[in-house]
Amino acid sequence: MDDKDLLESLRPIQTKRIMDLVEQAGIDVSKWSFNENGGPVKASPAANYCYEWAFGGDQEPTLLCIWHKSLKASKGQIFFADNLRQLGLDLVRIAENKDQKIRSRANSQSKRARNFDKALITCSQKTQPVRVVLLVGDELPKDDLGLDSSKVKYRWLDPEPWFIHKYQMETGAFRLVRSEPLQTQVPLPIVDSPPDKFIDQFSNFDYPEKRTLTGTVYVRSPEVRESVLKRATGVCEFCGQPGFKTAAGRIYLETHHVIPLEDDGQDKEWNVVAICPNDHRRAHHAEDHEEIKSQLLAILAKHYPSAIPY
Repeated sequence: MDDKDLLESLRPIQTKRIMDLVEQAGIDVSKWSFNENGGPVKASPAANYCYEWAFGGDQEPTLLCIWHKSLKASKGQIFFADNLRQLGLDLVRIAENKDQKIRSRANSQSKRARNFDKALITCSQKTQPVRVVLLVGDELPKDDLGLDSSKVKYRWLDPEPWFIHKYQMETGAFRLVRSEPLQTQVPLPIVDSPPDKFIDQFSNFDYPEKRTLTGTVYVRSPEVRESVLKRATGVCEFCGQPGFKTAAGRIYLETHHVIPLEDDGQDKEWNVVAICPNDHRRAHHAEDHEEIKSQLLAILAKHYPSAIPY
């Protein structure tokens, strides 16, 4: 079979609900029946997450949605090469100076692109394969994303696993290959420094439990900060931009309690995000800081759906 016929053999020809395909991949979809407040969804549960681009992770398989026409084939190898981190940044720029509808759509698509990128980073570090849902329909050119939405006509869960053969931490560029694991099973070298070498604004300080100086200093658990920085994998959890590299080769982001400690917020992973310094200042001082707070809580809710009591 030549490359063209090989690609054509993977083209979806059936209409499948994404919910059913996600479940078929071994991912729990029971939470799809409930909204962010814990109440039942009014519409069909299948519509609750159907526009997402990445699913699963942690202890579950990782599933990514890819347009069939984005695939390439060479000498019998089928692959998908792209940069979803850059796409997320481009969508943020599309949202600027546009009407509210376009701004909302572009920001939502940017988050989906960043979630796709973060899934790739995690699987790269753990040398885990991913499952892929292939899509056929009216895919918008990248320059038109944010201005409108692509329309899916057919979906199909590829029975074969896909493997990350390349991921560049500095840029976000990647190459995902069907059915062919890497020859080596060691983690991909996605960062120049060891993957646990992430630091924040408190890395050079040792904070006590709680003490009074000229004011009150609250406990900030080093274990929580370290866990959150590793979760972010060097990428701002709000805007998707990579943290800057220090002179020592470490990746710098700032840890932020979404519900402030002084407002009885918990010093737990499900209340702390790792974000770039600019977004950290915005989270405290911008005129839309309450909206940013809500968006950060929604991001955390996806990581810890049963932990956040807010």
